[in-house]
Amino acid sequence: DLFNSWNFKTGFILVAQQLGRHRLALRYDDFAVDPLWLPGTPFRSERGNAITLAWTVRMNERLEMTGAWLQVNSNVGNRAAIGEPAKASERRLQLALRLGP
Repeated sequence: DLFNSWNFKTGFILVAQQLGRHRLALRYDDFAVDPLWLPGTPFRSERGNAITLAWTVRMNERLEMTGAWLQVNSNVGNRAAIGEPAKASERRLQLALRLGP
């Protein structure tokens, strides 16, 4: 179905370093989504990038704690349809505990 076909392009770079029980990671993502039936149409297209910085600590053999900061910058033409600016910058801070076997 042509009207449900999208061209999705993405790429990322990930750099991580293990320091004893700590692991630091930095990731950069770049993305673009375009409908195939209307290529290059700004109203339907989405472009953006994201940066993630994460710190993981191994508490013991079974437990890890991770803190991550994420920022996504995007330009989505469809936001104008609901009265919002097409460009947005969103941030999130997460904390996770992981229990393994």
